[in-house]
Amino acid sequence: MHTKILLRPLNFHLRYQHWESTQKEIDLNHLHQCYTRHVFGHEDNNIQYGCDQLHAKLYWNANFNDPEQLAYIIEHFKNILLKNNYSILKSEERHEVWDKGIKAKVQGIVLKADTFYDELGEHREINFGDIYLEQHIFEDKQSLSITAKYYLGRVNYTFEKLMELLLKQ
Repeated sequence: MHTKILLRPLNFHLRYQHWESTQKEIDLNHLHQCYTRHVFGHEDNNIQYGCDQLHAKLYWNANFNDPEQLAYIIEHFKNILLKNNYSILKSEERHEVWDKGIKAKVQGIVLKADTFYDELGEHREINFGDIYLEQHIFEDKQSLSITAKYYLGRVNYTFEKLMELLLKQ
């Protein structure tokens, strides 16, 4: 596995702004519909979800032809989290080769909650834990992965609240 810093192309932000004004609502509605179908127990929703005490993870098989389209969604989610007391911990691109020879390119951003203390020096914020936003690019398809890694001993909002925050327009 080879890892390097994730660098977006020079004109990525111009294309992202265009996506925001033209395609954002359509793409987020598509994800929202898939997530809603998952919540209500429908099988054919392109969503896989798993959780335990330490983390929750949503995996969405996107039906996009353009890999940048999913990158725009990740950029949008990153901007929302930055506005909600999160900071970028790392931004990376890596190539993975799985046991069955499947090759994947993973572009990810890890965000960490900013820490706030009260006058007694105790944590007082409630957040979603560390957030991992990843785009997995395979030969002919791609997927979005959103993971909340919870802090032990602290109060965390639910993954459903995180999705509510990310999907409201």
